[in-house]
This record gives sequence, structure tokens and C-alpha cells, in this order.
Amino acid sequence: MNSVSQNVTVHIRINMSGETVHDDSYYLEPDSEQFVYNTSTDDPDGSEEFSAIVTVDNVTRTVEIPTNKCYSLETINIIKNRNGKIVPNERVVAC
Repeated sequence: MNSVSQNVTVHIRINMSGETVHDDSYYLEPDSEQFVYNTSTDDPDGSEEFSAIVTVDNVTRTVEIPTNKCYSLETINIIKNRNGKIVPNERVVAC
């Protein structure tokens, strides 16, 4: 979700056990959303780890997801931090 008042380009790479399974960029207008990837489509055996590498405005964050059996990267919000810098803000959900 782009929560800032300007257009942004977000690059997202999803890795599973060291292999890239998704690598794409998305142009988001203010207040827009984009579905990116469903980790359950790869059907890991529960011991494989996912990571999401998110880049926006030259800021990169990596989120480790232990397994898709009980965790998901629910939302990545694009926000301005206290210094006014546009950054990704991730939310990981566990069941």
C-alpha cells in the first residue's frame, strides 16, 4: 500500500531456500495497492525459509519468513519516516 502522497516504484524479490521465485517492480500511485506473491503456491515442506527483499527510494529492507505454513508477509506499507524519508514498513503475521 502506498501511503505517501506521491508515486513510488517498489521492487520486490522473494527468495525460497536461496532461490529467487519472484522478482519484479511495481509503480504505485498514492493510496494504491498491489498483490505481489502468494508463498503457499510453492508448497514448501514447512522447513524452507522465505525472504522478501523490498526496495523503495533507495532504501532496502529484508524480511525473513520462517515458513509459509504459519507465517505470511501480509502487508508492505510505503510510508515516510520521522526524517521524511520514504521507506517500506513490513508486517509479518503468524498464526
